[in-house]
Amino acid sequence: MDPLTANLPAAKSLHRTILSIGQSIIEKRAIKSLRSFRTTILREGPELALLEHPLALTKLATWLCEVSAEEDRVRARRVQRDLIAAALVPGRSVFLVVGVTARPTLEEDSGEGGVGNKFGLAFSRVARMESRGLGMKIDAFEPGVVEVREADLGRFLEVLSSEFARH
Repeated sequence: MDPLTANLPAAKSLHRTILSIGQSIIEKRAIKSLRSFRTTILREGPELALLEHPLALTKLATWLCEVSAEEDRVRARRVQRDLIAAALVPGRSVFLVVGVTARPTLEEDSGEGGVGNKFGLAFSRVARMESRGLGMKIDAFEPGVVEVREADLGRFLEVLSSEFARH
């Protein structure tokens, strides 16, 4: 059996679990709108360990972001395309935080080739404000992913929201 076929059941299981977590977040109305972006914070649950992996959390955040943006379009509201998802890593007392941006529709696209993910730059700007004492670590490989000390998450989101408002 080739490796792709051998690992296909595990990939399907991962995808089903991420969709299940996402559906639960939507049903619980656990996505909150801040001034500049939406956010969801995961502190507990049996699948929390799965979300310690940046790609799994990014996949969840992307799905939630696309679903939320589509809901805005259906309800004829201003589309808020940016979303932050934070998952607690209890053994290390940090949150893994990812920021994603939904794709614009053809009608929303300004002709600039899409918006892209703004969070990498915003996370870097917030990290440069380290003088404020935010405990965070940026993954150099994936700029839209950071780790934030558990006690600093609220302040991190406030500073990030302010940073988004300025740019």
